[in-house]
Amino acid sequence: MFPQQGSVYLRRFVSGTFIAQYNFFLRYRRKETTDEGRIKDEATLDLIGKWLERNPVQVGTEVYELQNYPELTDNRTITQITRTSSAFLAERAQDGTSDYQIYLQLRYRKETR
Repeated sequence: MFPQQGSVYLRRFVSGTFIAQYNFFLRYRRKETTDEGRIKDEATLDLIGKWLERNPVQVGTEVYELQNYPELTDNRTITQITRTSSAFLAERAQDGTSDYQIYLQLRYRKETR
């Protein structure tokens, strides 16, 4: 996971509570030699993005759905994660390693207590 920039305030309240957005990307590195394998790697990252949006994802016969986002520190709560791109091949190294990447947007609320 890599940040793109710092948080952006979307809304501030008189109480000091705010809603912010944090843009980041996930990078998935694999050394795959076949086109079929590369397509599968890209699809895997797309499924991870879909799962982070709390959509049901089927892998084989199993269906996975993220029930709750993890707790954050400092009275912050994740309210939503959204994909802002599809997975794509970001870089291919000379040793055959490929990096696939997907951009995401996380929105959170920070409460003052």
